[in-house]
Amino acid sequence: SARPSLDLLGVKYLLFDACKEHPAAASTVVYTQMCMQIHKNHTAFDRAFVVHSYRTFENESHVLEAMQTQKIDYASTALLTNASLAGILPMQGEPGAAEGAATERPRIVSYTSSKVEVAVDMQAGGILVLSDLAFPGWNVYVDGQKQELLVVDYILRGVALRPGKHHVSFQYDPGFARTGV
Repeated sequence: SARPSLDLLGVKYLLFDACKEHPAAASTVVYTQMCMQIHKNHTAFDRAFVVHSYRTFENESHVLEAMQTQKIDYASTALLTNASLAGILPMQGEPGAAEGAATERPRIVSYTSSKVEVAVDMQAGGILVLSDLAFPGWNVYVDGQKQELLVVDYILRGVALRPGKHHVSFQYDPGFARTGV
């Protein structure tokens, strides 16, 4: 895709000034008025998706630099900072690391501004990525147990999952609401 960051964020529609720019090939026009066109982006990721490979970086600035300078297949690889996923899935390039896109199809069960519930049946260990901001105050629970919230690809929420069926709950609890009362 010509716009991998927009695909990663799940941007499904793009607005173009057709008199000045040429839209990506992986889109179709759904509305036109004079020079303005709205295109459906056919390469946009789902709001929740699974990857089976990851790369770690020393800090967020190194993740951002890699995103800007390297060709990355976000459909199969997560970029993380110092995450320890030993025993859950191998790092990209290690023996056993999956190649290509994941086959799991997470299903969003409910979605509100402070809670997102996802059901997924993992065929192998992987990372469930939610195309929502990993803002401080978000927590994640897998099958009722609190887990480490991963910051994936610089800004997205994620969690490492072992094989099997899982109920994942991303919950927002800013903390200041409790301490200020």
